[in-house]
Amino acid sequence: MANPKRRGRALLAVVCAVTAAYAGFVAFMITIPGGWWAVALVPLLMLLLWLNQVLYSAGKKLAPRTFRAAMIGLTVLLALSFSVPLLVEPRWKPAIAYDATDPQRAGCADVGETLNSAQWPIIDAETGDPLATALLKYSTACDTTWVKLEGITPGTRTIAQVTRPAGDWLLPASPEPERDAPSEGIAYSKQLRFNGCTYVNVTLLNSGGDVIAQLEESSGCEE
Repeated sequence: MANPKRRGRALLAVVCAVTAAYAGFVAFMITIPGGWWAVALVPLLMLLLWLNQVLYSAGKKLAPRTFRAAMIGLTVLLALSFSVPLLVEPRWKPAIAYDATDPQRAGCADVGETLNSAQWPIIDAETGDPLATALLKYSTACDTTWVKLEGITPGTRTIAQVTRPAGDWLLPASPEPERDAPSEGIAYSKQLRFNGCTYVNVTLLNSGGDVIAQLEESSGCEE
């Protein structure tokens, strides 16, 4: 006869493993548009199996046809739930893959709707003259954010960066600042998966490499 304590420990280990696997599954699926379908269907499958076991222990059980139909139906729905993101948003891609990429090369700056989350003027620290405008952009197609500099004074070099703190199931991210010497008055930072809170850092330098203006702002962050 098996040791009750050993059986209990084995059962606890199985429960912990299943719980951890499901927690990881939830953490991944909730980042996908429509992924909550799969998150909800897994407990329904487990509930059906548990209900059938309880009835069986009591000398009863669900009708075989009913049980099979319910199991097949829920399994099919679970499988289909993984295609929901593609059905809801045909252009959907895992936004986390866009972290620290160029918004133009990735297509996020030109695909779907791009919104202005915030806007700040960048002023010369000595003369008070406007040197550029910083726009915090958000892509509805890619779910990413980045800073775009417009109206940059000719000859000015730029260093632009967006930073994301931890939150919304995402780790903090701070890609290397994007350095540019724009010839058409426009420059971009790298982009990040958007989670509502973003820190913006911009530095403008003259042709000699001296700092002439700096911008440190945030958007969507709790004060």
